Order: sequence, then C-alpha cells, then structure tokens
Amino acid sequence: MKYAACVVPAAPVYREATYKSELINQLLFGETVEILDAGDKFWVKVKGFLDGYEGWAARGQLEEIHKRYTPSRAAPMVKQPFTLLKVGGKSMIIPFGASLLGLGFGGGMKRVTSVNPSGEVTSETIAVNYMNYLQSMTKGVLSDTSGCIGNFNYTYKESLEKALFAKTPDVRTLTDAWLDAPYLWGGRTMMGVDCSGFAQTICKVMGIPIARDAHQQALQGEVVGFLQEAEPGDLAFFDDEEGKIIHVGILLNEHEIVHAAGGTGKVQIDKIDNEGIVRSDNGVRTHRLRIIKRYKRKSWTKVLR
Repeated sequence: MKYAACVVPAAPVYREATYKSELINQLLFGETVEILDAGDKFWVKVKGFLDGYEGWAARGQLEEIHKRYTPSRAAPMVKQPFTLLKVGGKSMIIPFGASLLGLGFGGGMKRVTSVNPSGEVTSETIAVNYMNYLQSMTKGVLSDTSGCIGNFNYTYKESLEKALFAKTPDVRTLTDAWLDAPYLWGGRTMMGVDCSGFAQTICKVMGIPIARDAHQQALQGEVVGFLQEAEPGDLAFFDDEEGKIIHVGILLNEHEIVHAAGGTGKVQIDKIDNEGIVRSDNGVRTHRLRIIKRYKRKSWTKVLR
C-alpha cells in the first residue's frame, strides 16, 4: 500500500500507533494520503495530500488507491453539515468538507498488468471509466451517481447537480452551521473541532488549501495590514507571551470573529479589536492579536491528471 483514501466519515490520526496516543488530526471521507510506513499489521503512518500532515491511522479505515487519484481536492465537496451515501445496504453519513472522491466511477475498478521496456512487470488498480470521469468533471456533465474508491463502492444519495454545481455559501452561512460545535483537540468535524481544524476545513470548502496547525497557517497567505481592511474569510492569528502562534479564528468582518474556543469548549462568535478577542458574553479579553492573513482561492480542476 503506497497511497490510500479515507473510507469512513472521519478517520482519527494519532501521534503514535495506538488508540491511547494523542489525537492530532482527522481525515475526512475521500481525503487522500501517502503511506509512509505500512509495516504494522493494524496501523499505517500517513502523510496527507491536503496539507502534508503526518500521523498514524488505522489500516481498516483506509482504502488503497493509485497515485493518480490522490488529488482529492478536485472531487466535489460536501458543503452542507452532512450528506448521505449508500454503502451496500446501509447508509453512511459523511461530514461537511468530505470529498466525494471517485464519484462517477460507475464502471468500477479493474487490475491492469503491464511490462515496461526493462522487462519489469507492474500491476495497478484503475477505474474502468477513469478518462471519461476526468472529462465529465472538467465539462461539468457527470451523470453517474455511483462512486468507487479502490474496492470501496458507494452511491451518492443527493442530486448530482447539488454535488457538482452547488454554490459555495458565504463565510457567515458556512460557519453559522458550526456554532456550538464542541472543541476537540485534533478534530475537524461538527462533532468536535479545534481552532486550526475549523479554519482549515472552512477554507477547504471555499477552495483554499491551507496547512493544518495555526502556526503553519500563519506562514501562508498575504498579510492584511489593518483590522479595518479585513474581509470575511480572512484568518486572524493570536500569540502568547513568548510570541508563539497559539490560536486562529475566521473574521466575519472587522469587529466579529468566529473560532473554536478552547476556553469555552465550543465554536462561537466573539468581538475583535486591534488588541485581540473579547468574549461577547462577558467582555473578557481572551487572545492577543498577532497578524491577519488573506488566502487566494485555487481552481481544483488544475490538479486533475
């Protein structure tokens, strides 16, 4: 196994190869990884293609794929709180931000063996209608509601129009659905999310790939000189007494910020000024503003092979 995709709603990623280890990330359905270490019977060390983040995931929550399918950002994304897939005779609920990787692979997969000029025999699993899929995605005429990720098959239960052409809501609409979601270190779903996971997942749906941790995100994007120049969707970063970036939130405007707050244990909207965050409920100042960054949207069709 060299490359794989998540085939559960959200796969936990741990610092070490044990469930007792620290949860450091989650892979959402359809997100792809490179396998760095597959020596363990149960665990594999992975590196995410979205952000390069490394950790250990359970082998059974991933499905082997060919490298050509790894740019999962090109796949349609779930932009509502959740959506339903049919897997066998059961339903699977997948979360906001999940990638519908392999949607349109209705022809299934087959094993292809080839011999290169040096005589080396290679074998790979390829979607029967892979080229038709890419052409359909590019032209926006995908018609097959079935999906295939390696040997994992599913059916998308919503309309294809909703998957392919749904307009991305504005930042406030996207984030309002997350209000009161519980804080969870390493989380990236509405069932539990941390500050940087919240920012990353919202940005992903808006077509902006960013790093996983706040201090990494702060190194990306362009600096916004003044809070008064901020636009909805800009990220604000906050530091500690030593100058280390410890928190990130999403600006709704020049005086409101939405963030996963560890202090209150949930996603909430608070006030922000030039000094930092002020809680809306009690007026207590909680975080010191360090820098504001703006990120450019990217077209995922550019990564199709």
